Amino acid sequence: MTEEGIIYKELEWLNQFINYILPDKAKDESEESDGVENSETISPPAVPPQPVPLADYAALRGKGVYVVDLLFELTFSERLVLALTLAQYVAPEIYQKLIVEKNMKQSLVIGGVNFHHSYQGFIPTIETAIYLLSHCDEGGHVKFSIKLKMLKLFDANSTLINKNIIQLESGEGTLPYTASALKVNPFVLNKILWNESYIPALSSSFPAEKISTHQDWDDMVVNRKTEKQLEEILSWVNQRNAMRSVPAVARKVLPGYRALFYGPSGTGKTLASTLIGKLTGMEVYRVDLSKLVSKYIGETEKNLKQVFDIAEQHEWILFFDEGDAIFGKRSETSSSNDRYANQEVSYLLQRVERFPGTVIVATNFKTNLDKAFLRRFQTLVHFPSPSEETRKMLWERVFNDEIPKDGEFDFKFFAKNFELTGANIVNVLQQAMVLGFEENEGLIGKPQLTRALTRELNKLDKLDTKTERKLIYEYEECC
Repeated sequence: MTEEGIIYKELEWLNQFINYILPDKAKDESEESDGVENSETISPPAVPPQPVPLADYAALRGKGVYVVDLLFELTFSERLVLALTLAQYVAPEIYQKLIVEKNMKQSLVIGGVNFHHSYQGFIPTIETAIYLLSHCDEGGHVKFSIKLKMLKLFDANSTLINKNIIQLESGEGTLPYTASALKVNPFVLNKILWNESYIPALSSSFPAEKISTHQDWDDMVVNRKTEKQLEEILSWVNQRNAMRSVPAVARKVLPGYRALFYGPSGTGKTLASTLIGKLTGMEVYRVDLSKLVSKYIGETEKNLKQVFDIAEQHEWILFFDEGDAIFGKRSETSSSNDRYANQEVSYLLQRVERFPGTVIVATNFKTNLDKAFLRRFQTLVHFPSPSEETRKMLWERVFNDEIPKDGEFDFKFFAKNFELTGANIVNVLQQAMVLGFEENEGLIGKPQLTRALTRELNKLDKLDTKTERKLIYEYEECC
């Protein structure tokens, strides 16, 4: 059976279930009033229709069919809630009887909301799910005890909510909790419908974006101490599941791994993070702090929760660039703003500590971070400004044999005389290549390289008369 067939069966069961709850009484009554016997009316079943037995899907379990593995995690009631929520995306016609019943009787217990005036469809709520399930358990009579039992399906510890399968979308703040609309998590929806991963767009509600690199580990030039520390992080990521399988270790060691990368801009912190993801087969998401931090009370924590919950579910590596903006030192609480800012930092501390995956925080200045954060990092990796020897390696790697050059260059001269980072040298390559295409048939010659380097030094305020003379005249003489 295909994913499409499985989804169809689940929705067919939902449709039968709604017909069981709301049989076509209107048709029966109209035909009886005309004195005509209704021989075609299908009587509802005496007992609630049952879903397809999980045994029928057993052959596909554990073979990469997401929807099958998901169904095996769910109870009868949870399967019905999932089917009810899923119908709005692929089979909204299933809601027709619920819409008619609600409009005819103005029934509050059926629930259903419409947050957007331009959308005329039906969006199920917690009330809708409870209405169906309560009828199932009590033959059509909603009992208070059953309603309380059904509400447990939507608390923070339930499978559907805790595993972020179903999301609750609240309307106006004055509406009761049970009026929350049911939505399928976009990541889960993509996996159910197409068995594909969903890559969310960067937004205020999801302040993170996927980052990757075409470079390899050999392209990264750092000193041996830094490289050794990065290899330790790789080892943890590769062995994380093995460590969790040892109960004695799992009880004593906090879940996850937290690393701080600190050092000047352009020294390889972001590249190292993306390469760790590339080598371990894990996706790296960079948290955009400009979209994460909100001026509204509670919104920053809400945005953080969204990122951490989804990252935990998909085993992403979270990368916080310029982390001191959010991981900074807590201040004295002299005002309400200070108090809320400190609450955000405290919440972040808790989420980072509980996160079972890898968190990498990058900052230019380690001293700007709160000491409480520093204690929680397993590794502090220093990315220093490159030494002369490292700079020479960077020049050689960036301007390697694959780069179209018009002649040979003395990279030892550049490394000795100009204190540039890897990012600066890449900028020189980009500008020199543009000049090469404009002036030298796509080749980088001495004039192009010299002018590109001059511009980069000028941008960094490192170009004075002495430097320029050294760059132009000494380089021409020696090279």
